[in-house]
Amino acid sequence: MAADEATPAQTQNRRRRTALSGERRISGTLRDRERRAAHPVEGARQMWTLRNGYHKRETEKKTLVAESSQRHRELL
Repeated sequence: MAADEATPAQTQNRRRRTALSGERRISGTLRDRERRAAHPVEGARQMWTLRNGYHKRETEKKTLVAESSQRHRELL
């Protein structure tokens, strides 16, 4: 193997890294730009709020779906 070629593990790691940072890379939204413009600490705080808010909404959605499908099953 040539010295400049990446090992499969390195390639995998790079893929994983880009996949993890993908959320930020792909969504160059206004919110993203605002976040970067903010003070580092404030930006981090904002990011957490956004992230947690998002997850909270997602879990609420899942709960609602689960409840409605449960209700549906009971009706059958």
